[in-house]
Parts: sequence; C-alpha cells; structure tokens
Amino acid sequence: MLFLAVTLGFFVENQREHYIEGQREKKYIQNLVHDLARDTVNYNLSIALRLERERQAHQLITMLYSPERDKHLTDLYYFARQMPRMNTIFYSTDATMNQLKNSGALRLIKKTEVADSIVAYNATMEAYAENRKTEIETRIAFRNAVGNVFDASVLLAMIDSTGNEMDKTVISPAFVKPLITENQQTINHFCSLVHFLYSQSIIVRKSLLKYKEQASRLIELLIKEYHLD
Repeated sequence: MLFLAVTLGFFVENQREHYIEGQREKKYIQNLVHDLARDTVNYNLSIALRLERERQAHQLITMLYSPERDKHLTDLYYFARQMPRMNTIFYSTDATMNQLKNSGALRLIKKTEVADSIVAYNATMEAYAENRKTEIETRIAFRNAVGNVFDASVLLAMIDSTGNEMDKTVISPAFVKPLITENQQTINHFCSLVHFLYSQSIIVRKSLLKYKEQASRLIELLIKEYHLD
C-alpha cells in the first residue's frame, strides 16, 4: 500500500510538472508569435523606406553629374541628408527568442518541427545582424564624406526639433548654398559611397522580403500547432 501511495505521488507530481511546463511552453509560443508579428510590421516599414531611399540615391548621383547641377540644390541637400539615416535598418524583436536561448527554455519546445523552425529563424537573424554591420559602416563613411561636398549651415537648418515624429526630423532646406567643392574626384568619391548604399539597400531589401516570408510561415506553424486564436 505504501509503495502504491509513493508511486501515485510521483505520478501526480510528474503530471503537475508536465502541466506547468506545458503552460510555460504555450506562453513562450504566444510571446514569440507577438514578436514575429511585430517583425513583419517592421519588415514592411523597412522595405518601403528602402525603396524610397533607393530612388533618392539614384537621383542624387544623376543630379550630381548633371551639367545643370545647381538647379537641383534643394533636392541634392535633402537627399544627401536622408541617405545615411538609420531608420531603414531592420532590428528583430528578439526578447522572447533571447529568453528561450539564455534560460534554456528551448527544451520546453517538444514539437520537433516547431523547435527546428524557431532555431532556423534565429540563425537567419544572427546572420543578418552580421551583414547589417557592413551596411552601417558604409553609412558612417557616407556621413563622414557629406561635409566634403555640402555646406553644413544648410544641413543644420534642415533639422526640425519641434515635431514628435522621428521620421520627419529631416526637412527640406528653406535655403540652399552652392556645393563647397567642384573637385570631380571628391564628388566622384561621394557618389561611389551613394552607389554602395544603393546597392546594399537593394540586396538587403530582397533579403528582408525572404525573412518576412520565413517569419510569416513560422507564425502560421505556431498558431496551427498550438491552436492559438
């Protein structure tokens, strides 16, 4: 009888632990779905901004080499100030993913397909983070070169500190001045940096489309496997 009671106690405790772990697993999954949904929104935002920035980059190079360059000074200053901004850079919403990794909670994910898909998405984001560093370095190099071509007093007047919207901090210049150099080598170096930003943006934008699809598939899988509303 004592043996039966001890065995039953172990069984009950084991069931209780399974239940608690099951609840923790589902909570992690719910939080991960929320994070992935935020990722998809941010993918869309970054892709849209990149398309606009790519258009500006193409025009910037074209106008800098135009014989009527001085007629486009307003756009030149605006595009040059917009190009290096970091608001097109995508950052994954990784709070839940980091919890899963750092706390060892990945072991709670009992379904192999789900666990493999989560690990695969995390690997994709880690690889992207490495590539992102290269793009940021190019933008910093671009910022360092702006002062060799454009008048800083005009750039200063293009900052709007009164609004609350971060994406509207840079405004079109109320006045313009001629470029501070006519040196073709300096302008060509600047245009080369614009080109690299342009080409990097295209490559990353196409990658973000794939990442978005991967995130969407993972969301669908998690909702299906865990019967989430």
